[in-house]
Amino acid sequence: MHDADAHASSSPEPLSAQARQLPPQSSSPVSSRHPAVQTPEPTGGAITCDAPTDAALRANDTAYEATVTRVNDGVVTLTVTTTYAGDPGTSAEIPQMTDPSTGGDLFTVGHAYLVASTGGFASDCLTGPATDQLRRAYVSAFGTGTTG
Repeated sequence: MHDADAHASSSPEPLSAQARQLPPQSSSPVSSRHPAVQTPEPTGGAITCDAPTDAALRANDTAYEATVTRVNDGVVTLTVTTTYAGDPGTSAEIPQMTDPSTGGDLFTVGHAYLVASTGGFASDCLTGPATDQLRRAYVSAFGTGTTG
C-alpha cells in the first residue's frame, strides 16, 4: 500500500513481490517498457474510501481510463482510451482487483475504468468504474488527458 491509499479504513497484508507479480508472457499486449500494474492482495471484503482528492491522485505516477476487453483466470486486459499521467501504453494486463464497495470483483468486460497507480501498484480507492464523478476528479487533478 502507498500513501495515496492511506485513507482506506482496511488495509491488506502485503504479499511478497514475487507473489504479486504476473509471470512474463511473450504474447502479452503490455510492452516491456510498461510492466503490468500489480495490485495488493484482495482485502476479502469491502473497504471504505474517502472521496478522491487532487493530491491523492497526483501522488500516482500513472493514471488512465481504459475499457476491459477480457478477463481470464484473474487477469484483466485493458485497452487504454485516455492517458492522464505517465505512459501506460495502449493496453495493459493487470490482476483482477476487489471492488472496495462490494468486496467482489471490480473489472467487467466491456466497461470503462479509471486506473491510478504508482510504483507498479494500483490504488484500491482511486481505481474504479469510469463514473462522471471519478472522471471529474481525474480531470481536476491532471487536466483533460490525451486520447488514443
